[in-house]
Amino acid sequence: PPNWFRIESVQQITFNGRTKLATISPDGKYLAFVVGDNGGVETLYLKQVDQASEQVKIPARKVSYEGLTFSPDSQTIFEVEKDEKFMGRLYAVPILSDRPTSPLIVDIDGPASFSPSGDRLSFVRHESGSTTSWLETAARDGSGRKVLLTVHGSALSAWQAWSPTGKEIATFLYSYGNGEASLDLIGMNGSETKRVLPEWRGVRQPVWTDRKSTRLNSSHITI
Repeated sequence: PPNWFRIESVQQITFNGRTKLATISPDGKYLAFVVGDNGGVETLYLKQVDQASEQVKIPARKVSYEGLTFSPDSQTIFEVEKDEKFMGRLYAVPILSDRPTSPLIVDIDGPASFSPSGDRLSFVRHESGSTTSWLETAARDGSGRKVLLTVHGSALSAWQAWSPTGKEIATFLYSYGNGEASLDLIGMNGSETKRVLPEWRGVRQPVWTDRKSTRLNSSHITI
């Protein structure tokens, strides 16, 4: 593989065997992860990467966590959860405090991604029962929602990533015909640059390299 993709070592940091989602804070000190149990019950945990102990951040509830993202300053977990009515809600949970009662955003279908400045976030919204999806941006507090892209007739991935330059957002589109994926780079003015990825299916999270280029890697690995 190319030099930028080399992995020097791998360390296991959860041991429950039921981890559904996980994310590491930008400063590398914290791990937030979701553990799923029987009956659709899920628990959000927080731990320091260099410590063995784990903290229950949000006790077990009958919800489905759809995304975890740390704020750029590593002090807040932005978690997306869906209840039994399948309505997604985004909450900002400080690492030193409890989950607030009011969500920042209602009607969201995947994790948030932050702009380089940290003042705005992007997310995807799907319309139930149709083939229409939207890529939106909003202020960090959920205000000022703006539709950046509307997609009809293709499946828009709920996973997306704001580039380090702040000029574009990367996500994936899936054909309803053959299921093949396309890499879609969306500019801040709604422009698109697409690259078909033959025989790619089940791609999940796009990740930009720190070289601020258009090169990125993606994976469909689950922990």
